[in-house]
Amino acid sequence: MKRFSFSLLTIIFSSFILVFSCSIEEENSSVPSVQSPEPEDQVKQFTLTVTSAEGGTVSNEGGTYDEGTEIIITVTINEGYRFTGWEGNDSKGESLTITLNSNQTYQALFELIPIYTLTVSTTEGGTVSTEGGEYLEGTEVEIIATSNEGYQFTEWEGNDSSSASITITLDSNQTYQALFELIPVYTLSVIAVEGGTVSNEGGEYEEGTEVTITASPTEGYSFLDGKKLIFQHLL
Repeated sequence: MKRFSFSLLTIIFSSFILVFSCSIEEENSSVPSVQSPEPEDQVKQFTLTVTSAEGGTVSNEGGTYDEGTEIIITVTINEGYRFTGWEGNDSKGESLTITLNSNQTYQALFELIPIYTLTVSTTEGGTVSTEGGEYLEGTEVEIIATSNEGYQFTEWEGNDSSSASITITLDSNQTYQALFELIPVYTLSVIAVEGGTVSNEGGEYEEGTEVTITASPTEGYSFLDGKKLIFQHLL
């Protein structure tokens, strides 16, 4: 009898444990699982470094920017200098637009503009509009030669132009001289024989001067020879 009671108790205890275990599993299965939030994608950032050599400045010295940011950099050139390009970029433009997709470094490059000496002189007989001076490379200078009275401009020493006005571009030290010469003076003599008069008896004239002479026969005479201004008596 005792043995039967012990077996019954064992069965009851085992059933209780089984029911309790199933109850715990059901409770565990009914509790919703808590999921940790997935981390958001972080925007990449890159560093831009911009400097300038002696002779100018840049509008932006850089900083840290989000990937894909577009940045415009412009240069300001100091007097007496010129912009030559960007170290780190093939562009020769004074304005540079870049898109940040990596860490980037640029430097604006400048150089002194060469200075050249222009010397202008003149021979006797005229003047020039400028005697020259020091000019930046690439400067255009106009020089005008003006003749004094009795003189004429002939040419430039140092230039093939025969024009009294020349414009030059300074790319080296240059020297020019305006050349003048006296205008030859010739004597014109005009006479009329008996029977008429002339409008001009002549004088001294510079070479190339045009002179108009009119012969007028007096009453009873006619004009005969234009070369000698001879008149003949009308019968």
